[in-house]
Amino acid sequence: MEYVQVHPTGLVNLKDPNSKTKWLAAEAMRGCGAIILDGEGNRFVDELGRRDYVSGEMAKGKGPFRLILNGDAFREIEWHCKHYVGRNLMKKVSSGKDLAAEIGCSADHLSETFRKYRDCAKKGTD
Repeated sequence: MEYVQVHPTGLVNLKDPNSKTKWLAAEAMRGCGAIILDGEGNRFVDELGRRDYVSGEMAKGKGPFRLILNGDAFREIEWHCKHYVGRNLMKKVSSGKDLAAEIGCSADHLSETFRKYRDCAKKGTD
């Protein structure tokens, strides 16, 4: 599982999250199935919405925000991801438990977030 820390204006360097410099993320990252979580591990937005909608919802919420890709999504846009990893904008975590620790939420909470997402996707209500 890979993740990127995002800000409404772009990607954030994981080693310098307070930097004023941000990187614009490729739309393909959201389009290949990535989800965006808030600072509490909640999915709060339709990632396929227009950029102004997504960034507007982020501005209302609590960060840091993370764009999460599973292995299939990573492989689909691997060349983008390798670029972002090289710039310290993206990192790999081994498991949902490790991701929950990065976020600061419980693994059970994160698991429930992913379950809700999968249920909505199966129903086509997202």
